[in-house]
Amino acid sequence: MATQQEIAGKLWDALQQDRFVMLGLDGADAAVQPQPMTLLMDGNHSPFWFFTSSETDLARAVSTEQRAIATFTKKGLDLFASMRGTLVVDNDQAVMDRLWSPMVEAWFEGRNDPRITLLRLDVSEAQVWLNEGQLLAGVKLMLGIKPTDQDGQDRDTVDLD
Repeated sequence: MATQQEIAGKLWDALQQDRFVMLGLDGADAAVQPQPMTLLMDGNHSPFWFFTSSETDLARAVSTEQRAIATFTKKGLDLFASMRGTLVVDNDQAVMDRLWSPMVEAWFEGRNDPRITLLRLDVSEAQVWLNEGQLLAGVKLMLGIKPTDQDGQDRDTVDLD
């Protein structure tokens, strides 16, 4: 089985290549269902960034800090991930300038569009499943949280920062 660092490395590599996740609010009473979003990163670490319009249900729901979940499937179906953390609006101009691209611009009416909203997801926990020609094996990666064995599955602590 792959080591914690190898699994974290595979997740980061996959996120750099594919970038599409399903992002939604976490919890049974979440008002916003998961929706496809393009994940942007500043290196191989959290936080994750998402440009959206202030007119979306998701942006309106994140007027205050919210628990969120992002799920990811690699195109080759050999890696799956579920990531939980805190989602907040963070319209930091320096970050927006650094992450801005023609792909982002295509969704807005120019760089000064007043609807542009930048969401920041600070990931605290990720569970990753690898499917490398064998049975699907799952490993829970936890950030800053001690390993547990609540359901009888092995838990590993990995620092994804």
